[in-house]
Amino acid sequence: MLGELAVHAPAILATSAQALAAARQEGAKFFLDAGIFASVQNTSIDYAVMEHTSRAAVYAPLDCAWSDIGTWAMIGEVSARTNSPEPVSVSAGDCLVHAAEGILVALVGVENLVIVADGTRVLVAARDKSQDVGKVVQALKDRGLDTYL
Repeated sequence: MLGELAVHAPAILATSAQALAAARQEGAKFFLDAGIFASVQNTSIDYAVMEHTSRAAVYAPLDCAWSDIGTWAMIGEVSARTNSPEPVSVSAGDCLVHAAEGILVALVGVENLVIVADGTRVLVAARDKSQDVGKVVQALKDRGLDTYL
């Protein structure tokens, strides 16, 4: 895969490698350099490599579960955070809460939301609009608020 990235998406590979080289580790947690990683070209692996490579292969049949994790809503379907208190929920339903360690989230009378709380940042989105988070990233860049990325 690295060889195919080098051929078809060298800028993505180079910037990702820089983010990895500048990463820091705290116990079992590994943190890529946020500033460098935010500058990686925003292109899916499908467009960057898979549509151009002659080395891709398809093996069939395959009987397995698959989720294309591309939104916060999908992350909620496949993972659980255990380092924060369980959200307090009063008359709320079908909400995904993903909070950093030590952040307590309380929900009152809301439904179908994605709430992500991490440090100084909070995202609240309708579940069916969670795929639009990239627009928030672009708005932050446009406003010069890259420190929140």
